Amino acid sequence: MFLATAVSPGASPTPAATAGSSPLPVLDAVIVLALLVALVIGYQKGIITPLMTYVFFFGSLFLIYRDRTAYLNGLEKYLHLNIVLAIFFALLIGVVAGYIGSIVGQALHRMPIARGIDGFLGIFLNVAISLAAIYFVLSGLITLDKAFTPILNSAKLTQAQVTTLNKVIQSNPLAVALIDPNDLKKLQDQAKKGQQASLDSVTELNNLKSFYEDFIRPQLKSSKVAPYVMRVGQRIPLLGHYGSNDLPK
Repeated sequence: MFLATAVSPGASPTPAATAGSSPLPVLDAVIVLALLVALVIGYQKGIITPLMTYVFFFGSLFLIYRDRTAYLNGLEKYLHLNIVLAIFFALLIGVVAGYIGSIVGQALHRMPIARGIDGFLGIFLNVAISLAAIYFVLSGLITLDKAFTPILNSAKLTQAQVTTLNKVIQSNPLAVALIDPNDLKKLQDQAKKGQQASLDSVTELNNLKSFYEDFIRPQLKSSKVAPYVMRVGQRIPLLGHYGSNDLPK
């Protein structure tokens, strides 16, 4: 969603007016809110309860991701859910698993041996985990940027473009999870037949590309907070290799 720019009828927009059309800072608001929530939870709940919540939440999502093909096929066969609803359903499973983890964590938190230092360390651990999670999400969005930017104005793709698109998407687990593998396979099959692959034939992938172009990319470009998260996250071992310079300009 973009801020409306006030211009007089028939007048061309001035540079100042154009600057006022920057997108609302939704991404920055979400990042700051997530970090504040992590800080409050860490202060109130300590380290054990949030840690068990994260372990159960991300553990369930990891299991779904590891067997994502069977998961997607099962939902499509029995519940007739598309990739978007399948992602929301996976998040719902993660939330339920995280709630169970929080119950386990609260039981451990009540033990006398766990009190005292638990609350102090909880602040730092929660903020660190939240930063890592935000960095992981931003890395996935950057991967989508590197995948979609070369084909933003293309309705038809060559075999080389399809190969590059697939290679970039496969480099990041979040990007892989957001895209239906059947769509990529359909594009590859079309390209192998010596014809240009049509994005119109893969509706969900094409819709994601449009959503990225209209909303996600402007948010990444205008974000003031994301560069700081990328600088910190890049230094966390094994988490990723993207930095602030990889954000779209």
